[in-house]
Amino acid sequence: MRFGWLVAGMLCGALVEPGMGAPLAAPLTLDVNTPLEAGIIVTSATKDFAPGLLGKLEQIVAGHEGRMGLSVVNEDTGETFEVNADAEFVTASTIKLGVLGTAFDLLTSPSATTFKSYYSTMVYDGSTSAAGAGFIQNYKLGTRIELKELVHFMITASDNTGTNMLTKWVGGPQAVNAWLASKGLARTRMNATIGGGQVADQALREKWGLGVTTPAEMRRLMQMYAEGKAVDSTTASEEILRVLGHQYFDDDIASQVPPTMWVGSKSGAVNASRSDVAIMSTPGGLIVMAVYTDNNRDQRWEDDNAGEVSIRRVAKEVFDHFNPDTKPGKAQKKTSAVTSPAAPREALGGGEAAAGAATDSTTTTTKGEVRMETATFGMGCFWGPDELFRKTPGVMETEVGYAGGAKTNPTYSDVCNGNTGHAEVVQVKFDPEKISYAKLLEIFWKSHNPTTLNRQGPDVGSQYRSVIFFHSPEQEKAAKESVKQASLIGGWKNPVVTQILPAQEFWKAEDYHQKYLMKRGQDVCH
Repeated sequence: MRFGWLVAGMLCGALVEPGMGAPLAAPLTLDVNTPLEAGIIVTSATKDFAPGLLGKLEQIVAGHEGRMGLSVVNEDTGETFEVNADAEFVTASTIKLGVLGTAFDLLTSPSATTFKSYYSTMVYDGSTSAAGAGFIQNYKLGTRIELKELVHFMITASDNTGTNMLTKWVGGPQAVNAWLASKGLARTRMNATIGGGQVADQALREKWGLGVTTPAEMRRLMQMYAEGKAVDSTTASEEILRVLGHQYFDDDIASQVPPTMWVGSKSGAVNASRSDVAIMSTPGGLIVMAVYTDNNRDQRWEDDNAGEVSIRRVAKEVFDHFNPDTKPGKAQKKTSAVTSPAAPREALGGGEAAAGAATDSTTTTTKGEVRMETATFGMGCFWGPDELFRKTPGVMETEVGYAGGAKTNPTYSDVCNGNTGHAEVVQVKFDPEKISYAKLLEIFWKSHNPTTLNRQGPDVGSQYRSVIFFHSPEQEKAAKESVKQASLIGGWKNPVVTQILPAQEFWKAEDYHQKYLMKRGQDVCH
């Protein structure tokens, strides 16, 4: 399989966003005689603090050498904690969350013919190139890039060039601002594209750089994403959360949450500013928070930058307050993981299995009043078999994943390395009243070459081997008997090398592999 988003090399360092107007002023120093800026209530001069969590957060803000504000809500308990939440701050890259919503709103608008536009492509012509974070600035001119790739690059890797391309596609910073205003977020604005190719407000750009917001407004935007209320499409709302959950820059808020819990986040950084915005699915509730700092005295690009340390301290206090018996690094039950991005508070025990989750290998399940059985086949790249069986009458569900290996919770990259022993497989849930297992075996033998060892067409490697994983003695017998007919069914002259093995743990593949060809309107891989 080939992916346009795979590139050689690593992320090019810090999230510097060049060309964003004048640098911020020198670090702010306040004393009791200094008039307070609008919205700034807690400063270094503050001596009296509220009790409980709020007081702890106020002390962190008061001790920070710069400006700081935050807004936190626990959706399950209804508790809200805010400090300087209505003051305006530099957004840095967190304004990309506004571009994200605008793009999905456009993709799912009444004028959009189908969500398949998500897989349409744009040509990188260099006109939107921006230095700093990201890959695309290093692409060859003329490279075609899917909108989906641009979205993921913008959020996951904070790709500046990808952000500019998406912003241009949605209609520029003004279109982003119009969408934000339509959501009641009038104080959150994108002032320009990165590098200033498109400028919405030069005066605001000179003061705030790329964008401006308040912690309260950015927290509300993330709440809309968490609740599926930002765009009028369940599919798009789910995808937004999936994107937010794929975060490379997870050193601040996410670092204070055990890795078994789902976090969707976006951070921002320029020399004098650090910020992070996140949704956290925890046993103590679904927590949404936004933390902003700017005018920071510490402008080092190091892990112990004071702005980042302050953000992490806030995240730790919030997490510990709502989860007093759960500490980062402590082993967690599976019930703390996220299953469905549309409902991040759900536990692994309910709903659809998450990517990477191992599923039960028993043969019989029920869906409503329908009795379903399970069949698992490996026949090369799993995209084609997924589409083949999905369209087969009597098949109720299909999922692609990895089976037959030793590694727990393997990723696509792990499997491609060839060291885990897994095969790419499609797991089929079928109604035996409508289609027999024998018929599925016939389709299996007809639809790939079972005589080539560890290879199907151009795809070479043990992960592409031909294999049947049986889920019952009856399936084992049928599979072994069908080998005798394989050459007759497929017209193969060479010996069949298909493995027939007991079903092992099935690890669901990443979301972008599921229904891969269907999403693109294709039937076959190659």
